Amino acid sequence: MTETFDAKVAEADDILNSLMARISPVENKSKYLKILVYGMPGVGKTVFTATASKPLIIDIENGSHSINNHPELKDAQALEFKSIFQVEQLIKYLGDRAPQLDSFETVVVDSFSELQKRDLDEIVRSEASKDSARNKYLPIGPDYNVNTEHMRQIASALRDLDRHIIVTCHVKEEKDDNTGRLLVRPNLTPKLAGTLAGIFDVVGYMSMQDQTRTLQVHPTNTVTAKTRIGNLPAVMENPTFTDILTAFTTHKD
Repeated sequence: MTETFDAKVAEADDILNSLMARISPVENKSKYLKILVYGMPGVGKTVFTATASKPLIIDIENGSHSINNHPELKDAQALEFKSIFQVEQLIKYLGDRAPQLDSFETVVVDSFSELQKRDLDEIVRSEASKDSARNKYLPIGPDYNVNTEHMRQIASALRDLDRHIIVTCHVKEEKDDNTGRLLVRPNLTPKLAGTLAGIFDVVGYMSMQDQTRTLQVHPTNTVTAKTRIGNLPAVMENPTFTDILTAFTTHKD
């Protein structure tokens, strides 16, 4: 009886010691910045991602060619998208600290909206292959549920990487039936959009105004945005990743 009790006490002590080893000051929780940037095609989202430190761009939309017009962004490298499985394997190798990938300090998904669409297409094709009555192009309710959960898992895996993370998204504009205002948000399913909003330190709406690229990071009644960095301006002009990272590393609130 005593031996059993002593064993349980020893086990409890081990658990407590393990927990204590994982406790650290809040300011030391992460040195890596997680950003979601959304906007219309052509506003410069991909170029913005290439301003990050040693980025690896998972090029879902073949948009990395836009970086060719910016020779100063020579550190950026792109991975041609082949499949969702390829993306998941890459995230796994990054998480396992594969030596071949150690040089990349930032991981970019360009864009998450297109990644979600490609995943939905794969799900529909897979289900249609099991049921000859199914349309292989037309998703139904359960397909969307599987798609959303799969993308949430990929987003969470990205969050847990010891790298800076940037994902881009398309923009969705919807008219509010009650107020008539045009609402602007990332083009994702609502549940996934909510998950990503919780994961990322900054959610910014990128647009062009008078030939100036702007990034809105403070929310309004019409624009979805967010920042956990207290010293960022509401709207940044011609932003770079370094601008936000500097604010992130100096912010103490």
